Amino acid sequence: MNRVPASLTPLSEWLAEVADDVALVTSPQAADGYRDAFPTLIEVDDYPNSDGVDEALDRLCRSNDVTRIVHVTEEDILRAARARDRHGVPGQSLDQALPFRDKLVMKQRVAAAGLRTPGFRAPRDLDDARSFAAEHGWPVVIKPRLGFASSGVKVVRTADRLTEEIARRELSDVLLEEYIPGPVYHIDGEAEAGAARYICPSRYINNCLSFHDSVPLGSVQLDADDPMTARLNTFTRDALAALPACERSPFHLEVMLREDDGQLYFCEIASRLGGAHVPQALTYRTGVNPAQATIRFQAGLPLPGTESIQLADELYGWVLVPPRSGTLLAIDNPDLPDWVREFHIRAETPQEFTGASASIDAILSFVAQGETSEILERRLTEFTHVAQRFTKWM
Repeated sequence: MNRVPASLTPLSEWLAEVADDVALVTSPQAADGYRDAFPTLIEVDDYPNSDGVDEALDRLCRSNDVTRIVHVTEEDILRAARARDRHGVPGQSLDQALPFRDKLVMKQRVAAAGLRTPGFRAPRDLDDARSFAAEHGWPVVIKPRLGFASSGVKVVRTADRLTEEIARRELSDVLLEEYIPGPVYHIDGEAEAGAARYICPSRYINNCLSFHDSVPLGSVQLDADDPMTARLNTFTRDALAALPACERSPFHLEVMLREDDGQLYFCEIASRLGGAHVPQALTYRTGVNPAQATIRFQAGLPLPGTESIQLADELYGWVLVPPRSGTLLAIDNPDLPDWVREFHIRAETPQEFTGASASIDAILSFVAQGETSEILERRLTEFTHVAQRFTKWM
């Protein structure tokens, strides 16, 4: 199950030795890149939301000897888990997957294990939502329980705005959280049987809600000797221990540092790769492509070099430049400094935009390298200002 373009996940190469036994369920947008790679290719319109994905899985499992179900993106985690349960296929089950997807179940598990979390509530009705805000103060955060890429996440500052947000959402998918002011970190790595195989902590530049204001989102990996690295590594191990132990899987954890007391607060965790350019930054840091590793592992295939993964000394980071409202006329290809490892133009021109709808929306992006976090962040910030001059808007 994979809607990611073949340019990012070249499955015909990564699954070459079993290509004749692969059935791929994908989106029409990604299908051309995989055509003729596998004997069965099923295209599903509106892939992220369609029941057609589940129907395709059931047809394949009923008519074939399916030994593995491989998922890549977050919307497929529960689909894959349910299909494994229905058809007796090994891998992450629904009971194991749900605490990594349902943010209410997730926070209940983590809080019960003694980790700090923001105050949270799945409100029964509007009065319950107002009661939560009265208890924890304004602003409050409202988000979908099963959302991802920060889509649908809002910081609500008034009672009237809270009423509007509750009215336009499906109440069963609403989670309210106490607002925690301060920087946000993301920790990425790989887990197996409830323990981390490796951990790579990073700090966001701006935050995952910056796209609402068309502000770039970035990330910088932390120095190994930064005291925050040790704190985040310990917090990560404790969070993983609080959640179901699964087969080998990537994880993406977000942690908030409360600015007034310096305490770490659990935000959320997923049993999949981080978005944006997290996979590319991890590939440079570890020498192993984490997308290739998780796809092959789920398929029951070995990948040499993954027995013991070490973090390199050099650090990596990335920036996404989101669209603003208006017409994007052109994006230039600039001359790049040697520390910019990747530069991506991610929008066709000319094109009209009304802003970004998720944290991973971008018109251009880049990945950079630095000897220290300080150097890397300075480079990311400087090049972000330069890169925005490559775009022409009307």
